[in-house]
Order: sequence, then C-alpha cells, then structure tokens
Amino acid sequence: MRAVFSLLCAVSLLAAVQAPAGAQDAAAREVTVLLAGVSRGYVRPLWRTALRVQGLPGIEKASAVGAQADVITLRVTTTLDNAGLASVLQGTLTGAEGDRVAIATSLDQRSRRAEARWAITRIMERINAQPKPSWNGREAEALFANSETIQKKLAKLGLEPGLLEGMHYKTKDYHIDENWYGSGGSYRVWAGDKWQGVPIFDENYWWGGFEEEESGGSFEIDPESNFVGAQLMRNYWYSGTQWADYEGAVLGSHLGERAKTTFDGGLVVHIGRSWYHDIFGAMVALSVREPKRTRDEMPKGRGWNIMAGLEERGFERWGEPGYNLQAFLLEWPENADDHLVARLRAHHPGHALYLDAEIDVTEAVAAFKKEKGAEKDPKTVDVKDRIKWHHAAEESAEVFSQRRQEAIRRIGEIQAAITKLAATTPLHELCGVLSDEALAGRLGVAFTDSDLYGPGQFVIRQQLFGDVEVACGEPKNGGTRWLLFNPKSGEVIRSYQ
Repeated sequence: MRAVFSLLCAVSLLAAVQAPAGAQDAAAREVTVLLAGVSRGYVRPLWRTALRVQGLPGIEKASAVGAQADVITLRVTTTLDNAGLASVLQGTLTGAEGDRVAIATSLDQRSRRAEARWAITRIMERINAQPKPSWNGREAEALFANSETIQKKLAKLGLEPGLLEGMHYKTKDYHIDENWYGSGGSYRVWAGDKWQGVPIFDENYWWGGFEEEESGGSFEIDPESNFVGAQLMRNYWYSGTQWADYEGAVLGSHLGERAKTTFDGGLVVHIGRSWYHDIFGAMVALSVREPKRTRDEMPKGRGWNIMAGLEERGFERWGEPGYNLQAFLLEWPENADDHLVARLRAHHPGHALYLDAEIDVTEAVAAFKKEKGAEKDPKTVDVKDRIKWHHAAEESAEVFSQRRQEAIRRIGEIQAAITKLAATTPLHELCGVLSDEALAGRLGVAFTDSDLYGPGQFVIRQQLFGDVEVACGEPKNGGTRWLLFNPKSGEVIRSYQ
C-alpha cells in the first residue's frame, strides 16, 4: 500500500464541489482523513475538532488520531464520497487513495510543503530511534553507505518505499545525507530542488556537522521554495532534531521567545547586541592596525572563522544563553563607495533571537584616527554609535507588551470587519496578506508609520468549517499571535495571544 503522502496531491478539486446526488444514501465507509497545513487552533484540543467533524451532514463518526508536522489525522465514518467529504468540511480535496483522503484549506505552499514535512518527520523519528553510538566510538558505525539509494535507506529504517511517492513531492526529490565522524553523525533529511537550510544553532551542540552549516547556511528566504528539511545530531552525548527550512523554524517557535530574560532580568537579545559591539569593534581595530587589508583579507564566515587574524580575542564567551560565536555570520558586501563594510547576522530571519546590522569600517577608522590621533595599535574600538541596525534588539521588555496590546487590538478589528462582511462577501475575498491594499480597503483597515506592526505582518487564511484564522507577527519580533474564529456564528474557536 502506498504511504500517506501519496494522498496530498495537487488535484484541482475545489471546495465548492458538491457531493453527488444520493451520496448520503450510500453505505457508510471508514476513511482516514489527513488535514494539511490547517490552523493550529484545531489541534488543542484535537477531540473538539473531531466532534465538529462528527456533527456535519453525512458523517456518522469522527475520532482524533493525532497531529504531527503540520498534518492532522482523523478517522471518519461517512456516507459521503471524497468530493462530498471535502465539500462538507469546506476544504479542498488534494488527493485520495484507498481509504485515505487528503484535504487542505487551500493549495498554498504551506499545504504543499506539509506533505514533505510529514514524511521527513517519519524518517527523522526512525533515525533518532537507532541505538546511540558508544562514547568512545567502538562498535559504532554509520547507518548508511554512501552509495545506497534512498529506497535502501528507507528499508534499513523499516519504512515503505512508497512513503515518498506523493503528488507534490516524489522519491527523487528526497535526500538522506549522513556525515559520520567515527563516534557519531549528523543527518540531513530534506526534499526539494536544492538544500536551502537556514543556519542551525543549538546551545547544547556548538559544532556544525556539514560544511555548508559552518560557512553560514542560507539567509535569503524564498517563500515560494519547495525546500523542506530537518537536521539531526546523533552521538553518545546528544541527540536532537531541528527544522532547517524557514517555515519549519517559524512553526516550531514559541510565542515570547524573543522576550526571554537572563537570571538578572536583562533581555537575552542584549547579550547578542553586546557581541555586535565587540566583533565590530575588533574589526575596526584590525583595520586601524593593518590599513592595507582588503575586503577579501578580512575575517569572514561563521563561528571560529571570525577569529581568524585577530590578536585580541577578549570577546570570546562561554555559557551565555541564546548566543555563542557559532550563531554569527560575518560578511563583507560590496558597496558603491568601495568602503570596507561589515555585515553581521545572528541566527536567521526565522529565529526568535535574530539580529542584523552593518558598520562602515572605513568611516569608523577615519573617525578613530581623527579622535585618537597617533594611536595605531588598538585592540578594540568603541563603535556603538556607528552601527547601522537592520533588525535591532528591543530596548526593554515593555516593547513586547506594547506589541501584544497592538496585535490583540488589530486582530479584533479585523475579526469584526470579516464577521460583518462575511454575510455578503465570499470568504476567499476577505483572506490574504494586508499588504494587499485592495484587501485592506475591503476590510476598512488603515495603517500609520507609528504602528508597531505593518500591514505585511497580518495574514488571513480561510480554514475548515467556514472558519478564518487571523495571524500577526513572527518570531523575530516577539512571536506569532493568531485567532481562529467562525464569522457566521461569531464563535472564537481558539486564540494564541
């Protein structure tokens, strides 16, 4: 039997398709229903979602099986055919095989990627379940041979080859990469045209297992990319899995992570900011001492590569929360003035503790010489006022409270507008991103420069049962807040604010 993800196919059967005449008079059948990319408001509690499904026409019974990797699984007894089942749920039929039916709220990229995310999760679970290598490397060996096909790798993990034969993703799109180093290994399981993983940071494991990670990973996020991937470390001391694609990182983030504080009450992002002062200060000092160094000769890259060529390493730190040297990527982009400009980024744009800034080293050196005159051998330079922040640390925890209040107010405003308009306007015309001026105009929502959240931060998605989800924010500005509600009944299904 083919696996679950052969169900999530790109068949263009829209939710408007109605069950054929007499479908509810047919004999009842039991099917597994897979709901891909739907609101997380349906997950907690999942039994309540099952009860809502059970109350729909043509459905005799529904029970919750589970929720994993952006896919909810239900077991349903129904007299409806597949198209009728999708119609009554007010979703889109995306595939069917045997007694399994896949339904999404739309055919957007998140719903498509959910197919691969579920399959990758299954593989990572099996890898993680393998016996851990011994601490000294004895009796330890790699799980896979380099020449093995992915089908053979699946067989070693006890998984059916059909697991990867989906409709959005095929077996040829999947990869299981192993980097074995004698007493343990790093694993990347991914699908898509090419590896586009964000840099992975883990406070429990400082060393990258793949060359691409050590050189930085991908910071340029492509929202239309079909890349989905995860990474796992496996050795005697440590084993852990993290999503390496931007969407996975965002879905796995928790509200309030950016507002984390240290034991003395300071914000953790302030620790990251102090790293910027130290690293940029060291780069300016290096340029003062060695003015002939070119862009290509300056320290660059991730982690310990930043230390290359530095005499002063006083900014090395150990055991601080949220950041260590491995979290940073230093680059020297070209610019119109041909100045030495350093750009430093911490983590990646989907990470709660993301920071991004640059400094014009050429200008900073000139200012230092003007102020200090004959001093030619500084170990560091105070550059706090010369840093140009693209994504800065918040000044205080009060900022997060202000954002929360604004998000709740604005989400409530959008909820009221949709509830009022839904009686006369199709729901799909009320959904989208509020950077769409026509949509913002239909909803009567206006923004000003003083708002803490811009229009692009508000995403409205049509859901099952005629529900709507309004979401605001992302991990790097405090987390994603959302509200799932039904415009027709006015009921709030669940909120995360």
